[in-house]
Amino acid sequence: MNRYRIAFIKAMDYAYQIFGEKVFRMLGEDHNYGKINKPLFDAVAVDLAKLEKEELGLLFQRKEMLLKQYEETLVNVEFAQIISNGTAKIVDVRKRHEMISKLFEGIIKYSD
Repeated sequence: MNRYRIAFIKAMDYAYQIFGEKVFRMLGEDHNYGKINKPLFDAVAVDLAKLEKEELGLLFQRKEMLLKQYEETLVNVEFAQIISNGTAKIVDVRKRHEMISKLFEGIIKYSD
């Protein structure tokens, strides 16, 4: 149980360091961030918790690139759909985790 608590705290710490007040919030059509979105919280928190400290460090170092691609993901029609409607469907849960995981992996593997 302690291992999960540590992973959760690590994920929350990096989530705030990287995303700030925008963390877990949907981007509206007016380009303002709204209230916390539970499915987005689930995907971002779990997928950050799965990463090693070095990988999280790379995300933090490449924060600007990550934030730009994160915003692009938030306005992606498919992604917006799966975190807004029928959010408990297994296929949608898997897809949102896959999309966030691929986003993080792309930033981590990026080389100049």
